[in-house]
Amino acid sequence: MHGYQCRNYRLDDLDDFGNLKLFTLAVSDIELEEFHLMHSSPNAEQLAEYVSDFLPASTEAIYVWGRSDGHADDSKSDDIPSDILDSTLASLIESGVLENLKVVYLADVEKRHAQDNREIALERPIDVGLKDAGPKQLILQKSVAAGLKTGVHVCTLMNRDDGGYWKNFPGKPDRFELKTGPCYGERPASWGLNLQSGEWGPDCEGCGECKDCLVVYPAELWKSSRP
Repeated sequence: MHGYQCRNYRLDDLDDFGNLKLFTLAVSDIELEEFHLMHSSPNAEQLAEYVSDFLPASTEAIYVWGRSDGHADDSKSDDIPSDILDSTLASLIESGVLENLKVVYLADVEKRHAQDNREIALERPIDVGLKDAGPKQLILQKSVAAGLKTGVHVCTLMNRDDGGYWKNFPGKPDRFELKTGPCYGERPASWGLNLQSGEWGPDCEGCGECKDCLVVYPAELWKSSRP
C-alpha cells in the first residue's frame, strides 16, 4: 500500500483495516496531509485528532519513522525538530482515544534528525551523511512524559523498554532459522531485531559509546540522561 505523493500511505487508506494492531507512520505523511487540509502549518491538537480519527481502536503499537519539519517552518535548527511532532504525539498519547495503545517507537526519528540530508528512504544506510555532533539536548521529551503519565511505553534511543512488544513484529527468516545443515547455529545473544526492516543484526542496545550512538547524541548527554 502506497499513497499518492506519500512516503508510506495516506491515513484515510486505513479505513478498511479496523482490526490491525501495529502501524508504521511516516512523519512527513502525517504533516503533509494535515497541511493540505488546513492550508497552513499544522496545529498539534488538530493533527493529533486527525491521526486518531483514522487509526482503529484496535491500535496497540505505532512505529514512527522519518524526519519531521518538511512542512513546518518553526524548527529551532537543523538538529532540533520543531515542537509540532512532539506535541502531536504527546496529545495523541494523553488523549486516551486509542485505548489499547501500548507502545510508540520514536528512535528512528531521533536518528534521522542527526542527518544532514532529509532523505528517509528505508534502503539508505542510517550512517550516511551524519553530522559530527548531534543535538545537545534530548528531543521528543513531551512524548516521553506523556507515556510515563499514561503507562504507554514510548521507546527512544535511551529508553528501549517496550514491555516486550517487539516480539509481535515480523522478522525476516535468516540462516539461524534453519534447524539442520551446515548453516545451523544459535543467533548471537547480542543481536536485535530491526523493527523497521525486519532484519536481525548486531545491536549495542544504546551503549552511548559506539559510533551509532555518538552520531545522534554527544557522549555527555548519554552519560547524564540514560535511565
